[in-house]
Amino acid sequence: MSLSVFKPYFTFMVAYVILFSALEVIKNKHYNNSLKKQSLFINIQIILLLLIHTAVYVAIYFTFPFLLYNFNKIKVIYFIMYLGLLILVPLHWYTNANKCWSTITQNKMLGISEDIGFRDFISIILDIDTESGTLKEMTLRDKLYYGYLISSLLIVFLSIIYKLAYKK
Repeated sequence: MSLSVFKPYFTFMVAYVILFSALEVIKNKHYNNSLKKQSLFINIQIILLLLIHTAVYVAIYFTFPFLLYNFNKIKVIYFIMYLGLLILVPLHWYTNANKCWSTITQNKMLGISEDIGFRDFISIILDIDTESGTLKEMTLRDKLYYGYLISSLLIVFLSIIYKLAYKK
């Protein structure tokens, strides 16, 4: 297997990160307000964190369909690496009061509440802020994200077992 199978994935990731990060900066009032007030150095940090956070978002939520679509072309090691990501992300949230470190850091830099969640493509397009719940009182959005991660984790785990059993 050559790494060329990943070319469309990385092309999609770069396009998504550029497009939705740009839309976020343009449409989100919190970025508009903060970027006008902050120094160039802080603005660069805010934008870099947004780009990295958006790339991680793509890795978490769009890798799963890519792996399934290319199931026979992708070595088991990439499924194992993705499984590690699927384990670490909810563990990170769980140990951080159901919040992402990047989101909290970004919100502090923007001067907004830590309860405002990272805006995915739907909330960027609709230009709405989302809130994160606590571990005891998760929002519907929180439950959907956790549900997706757990479902992906189980299917990827079973895919790894299958690939190891049949040497694919």
